[in-house]
Amino acid sequence: MDYWNKYQMFLFKQIMKTKTYEEDRLRTEFEEKYGPRPWNLIENILLRFSSFEYTINNPEEIEIDPFRFQSFSLTLQHKSKGIKIPFDSLSSGEKILFSLVLSIYKSVGDKVFPSLLLLDEIDASLHPSQIQNLLDVINQVFVDQNKVKVIIATHSPSTIALAKEENIFVVNKEGENRIEKQSKQEALKILSEGFITLDEGLHIIDQMAKKELTIFTEGNNLDYIKIAIELIAPEILDKIEIVDNLKDRTGKNQLLTLYDLFSRMNHKRNILFILDCDVSTEEKESEHTFYYRIPQNKANTKVTKGIENLFPEDLFEAKFYPPKIKDDGGFQASLDKQRFLEHIKNRNNKEDFVYFTPIIDKIKELIINRGKTK
Repeated sequence: MDYWNKYQMFLFKQIMKTKTYEEDRLRTEFEEKYGPRPWNLIENILLRFSSFEYTINNPEEIEIDPFRFQSFSLTLQHKSKGIKIPFDSLSSGEKILFSLVLSIYKSVGDKVFPSLLLLDEIDASLHPSQIQNLLDVINQVFVDQNKVKVIIATHSPSTIALAKEENIFVVNKEGENRIEKQSKQEALKILSEGFITLDEGLHIIDQMAKKELTIFTEGNNLDYIKIAIELIAPEILDKIEIVDNLKDRTGKNQLLTLYDLFSRMNHKRNILFILDCDVSTEEKESEHTFYYRIPQNKANTKVTKGIENLFPEDLFEAKFYPPKIKDDGGFQASLDKQRFLEHIKNRNNKEDFVYFTPIIDKIKELIINRGKTK
């Protein structure tokens, strides 16, 4: 507003002095002294951020009265919806992008760019499309045009997947080589806790493109869920893909890491992560990435955790609890999950899966709604 006040007062004085009004000449003269209009600079920078859906207002419609103070509040307006919102109403990811816009604006205005830019976890709240946009702008504006060295610290597999191969380094906790050049595939393997490689990730994405719904779950869960679908809702089998090539490497933590990866990635098909009842973490769903926590079957007091909890208690016979020798020489009986799984497969009894119905209902819901349901 201060800029616009100065401009209006400049026009007023020049018109009073020369008795003529040549706006183009006066504007050029003013901008040579005070610089271009700030809102125009910001709008030009915003054009680089295609993933940022807002424009800014400006004070040009305010008629300045030399004898009365007037205020101006910067607001954002959605490009397609026309809705005006304050800065505080932006999502955390949008705030990060707009803050970078203002940082670029200040550097352009001051005509001074830093020699080194350090960005720590700047991608933590960003959607993959925003991450790609962010990397592009940083490369174009800071690195290429102004020769700024940029270091981005990240734990996001999405950012690594989108970054240039030659720019990826890993910081080791200890050892002589603390900062080590790594390939994109090796870095992805480290960030995904060693259970997924780039080749496997590409295979999964290829699987996702062929079905209406892709399902991830841990360990033996996928075997039980496959049987449940075959017995309860065989008509949906050709519409879903249950990822099975990670079976031996997907525990709770790995599954949550994979969920975080896909919730940040652009994909048009729905993905459902089925988590055990003992997983307490609340995850944020994205447009096509969902999670479902298996409800606990309180009637089963023998097995209170894991997907086995969904089965009737009377199925857990003593033969599935072989005694094992403990370190202190005593004995402990625990469920032989693999033997129990084989028993359930051989029974192939629909009545055993009565508590799997809510899982089937969730799968059907996502197939029908194709991402509209949260």
